[in-house]
Amino acid sequence: NTVGKSQKVYNQLKSPHKVLLHGRFNDEDRFEKEKQLKGKDTKLLVGTQAIEVSLDIDFDVIYTEPAPFDALIQRFGRVNRKREKGICDCFVFRERNDKDEYIYPNEDVITRTLEILDTIIRENEGIVNEMQLQQMIDYVYPNWNEKDKEEYSQVLELLEHFVYDELTPLKHDPKQEDDFYKQFDGVKVLPIAYLKLYQERLDRNEFIKADNLLVSINKRRFCALNNDGGVYKKTICFESGKTNKLHDKSLRIIKRKYSKELGLLIDEEEKGDPEDGCL
Repeated sequence: NTVGKSQKVYNQLKSPHKVLLHGRFNDEDRFEKEKQLKGKDTKLLVGTQAIEVSLDIDFDVIYTEPAPFDALIQRFGRVNRKREKGICDCFVFRERNDKDEYIYPNEDVITRTLEILDTIIRENEGIVNEMQLQQMIDYVYPNWNEKDKEEYSQVLELLEHFVYDELTPLKHDPKQEDDFYKQFDGVKVLPIAYLKLYQERLDRNEFIKADNLLVSINKRRFCALNNDGGVYKKTICFESGKTNKLHDKSLRIIKRKYSKELGLLIDEEEKGDPEDGCL
């Protein structure tokens, strides 16, 4: 369920054909890993809930930490996806990761999920009947509490305001951009080791390739790092290739190590001073 646990498990597993996938890779490396998964050489995938989204992969078995029932069903969908292997095993650990509460804070949802799985084992030999999925989900989510409704309404109202009233096509407004992205949990940061490469790509006007070096971290983590100096804001200057006009771009630099194999290592500080830029 967590990036840190997935990195730890990946390091402990001995296999020449393993791949790690989670939300703290930059887009460039994530794309390469997804290409690996589509090949025939990958035999072992270690991942977080990032594998739940839009990945066309087919494995023989899954071992997963507990999660809400709907999230588990999405994970199970990566097993026997082509329906060519008969009934395949999906193992769910009963014990939660001590960091899970930040991802799935509703303990009751996890408890009811485990109860549903016990019922499936007891009444149907552990085989999930797709015809009963909605009934099971209704059991896990019996009602929508007022706090959830209020949070949903606030986010929806803000998004509609920015989309319909504030955002103008082809017009850049840094303040409006910041306000818009505040509605999402992720904050884009650049690992300090990639600062020079990011500058080089901007100088070549390779803006998309430059932004593909950014990594997303959640707001809670960002605030903690920002408070202790682990993240800082920097403005980088570059020239437009057509007009030679000087432009600047602000971004957040994170002083943490980054590995193409493991992703952002949030607990390992990256030493070294950033290059001077324009302010």
